[in-house]
Parts: sequence; structure tokens; C-alpha cells
Amino acid sequence: MSELPKGADAALAPLRAALRAAAEQQADAIAADAERDAAAAIADAHRQADALLVAARADGEAAGRRVAAARSARTRRTARETVLRAQAEADAATDAAVAEAVASLRGGKGYAALERRLRAEARALLGPAAKIETAPEGGIVASDGSRRIDASLPALAAEASDWLRRGPS
Repeated sequence: MSELPKGADAALAPLRAALRAAAEQQADAIAADAERDAAAAIADAHRQADALLVAARADGEAAGRRVAAARSARTRRTARETVLRAQAEADAATDAAVAEAVASLRGGKGYAALERRLRAEARALLGPAAKIETAPEGGIVASDGSRRIDASLPALAAEASDWLRRGPS
């Protein structure tokens, strides 16, 4: 490469200054564009983050509602099972107490009058031709053809228990 003639440096100084100014201007423009692009990217990232946050909150709330609904259903089911179990225990206790009370009638002094009343009711319902027998467990069983009345003490106890459960009609 050859050396520049004397005075060329001074003659090229304005060109160098112009090239340097143009380069600096171009660099400033590129930097400004980069800053605008970065600001736009950051703003877009914030919008996306906000949208994701809104969606995540909605998903979380929906999941929370599902969990709460499932928990509520389990609680209601458990409560219902507890109530049904307690009701079954109370019914069994009532049935046993009624059966014991009705069975104790057989040995009481008013049992003969009770049996006479049951026989009279059976005759009134089935007629004078009805066949009436003493039930082995106490009480009576009456029939007239296809019609039958079971007024045995266990049947009367079961009817009394049912009446206690459903109340008078």
C-alpha cells in the first residue's frame, strides 16, 4: 500500500468527519430503533403476563369452585349417611322396645280382654264364619277364604313401629 501524499490528511479530514457523523447518526438511529423495539417487546411481555395472570386466576377460581363443590358434596353425603345410620339405630331400638312391650302383654292381666277384643274385631271384619286361631306368639290370626287378618303380637308390634315412624295417617 502506498502512503498518502503530504497534505492528504488535512484534505480528508472533512470527509472523515462527515463519515464519522454519518456513522454516529446511523448508530444513534439503530440504538433508538433497538430501544423502541425493546420497549415494545417489554410492553408486549407485560400484556402477555397480565393475560396469563388473568387466565391463571380464572383457572384457579374454577378449580377452587370444583374443589369446594366436591368437598361440599362429600360433606353432605357424610352428613346424610350419619343421619341415616342414626335413624336406623333409632328405628331398631324402637322396634325392639315396641316388640318387647307388646310381647309383655301376653303375661299381663289384661291379655285375655285384649284377645277377646281382637277376636271380636276379626269377626266384625270377616264375618261370623271366620276361622280364628290363637297365634303361637300371642294374639290371633283369622281367615275367611282368601281374606286373612294377622293380629299376632309380632304383627301388631311391627304395625305399631311403622305407625311410630310415619305418624298417624
